[in-house]
Amino acid sequence: MKTLEKTIQVYIAKNGKEFLSSEECESYENNVLSRFEKIKYFIIYHGADFTEGRGFQSHSYVAVESDWNHSELLEMYCQIKFGPRIDWMYHSPAQVWAYSSIDEKKYHSGIPKYGKKIFLSHSDIDGLPKATLIDNKTKKEQL
Repeated sequence: MKTLEKTIQVYIAKNGKEFLSSEECESYENNVLSRFEKIKYFIIYHGADFTEGRGFQSHSYVAVESDWNHSELLEMYCQIKFGPRIDWMYHSPAQVWAYSSIDEKKYHSGIPKYGKKIFLSHSDIDGLPKATLIDNKTKKEQL
């Protein structure tokens, strides 16, 4: 039996992912990691219980990739998916859905209650759900 010990040079991206060439590593950092810097994370509360008054019964986690208008894109998605934020229930205005910001760790570790994890973007990124794009003209999700 013969034993051979080899040493290879490995290039490590900012997030710890390893590559065998500097070009691959730089491409990954420029094309993938730079996209993660544009993502903000939210939790949407929806499925209000108007009968018993127990508040929202469901929640979903949402990652929104954008250069600047994260909240506006999230609100557009919610209006298409759940309807207006405020609606009339039993002759009074009631909140149908709400959202708040969360951190990336909560998004990845949280378990949606009767909802799902959503990624609003123009294209997929490894490690996140399949991208959902909102078409403002037709008011529908494009998968």
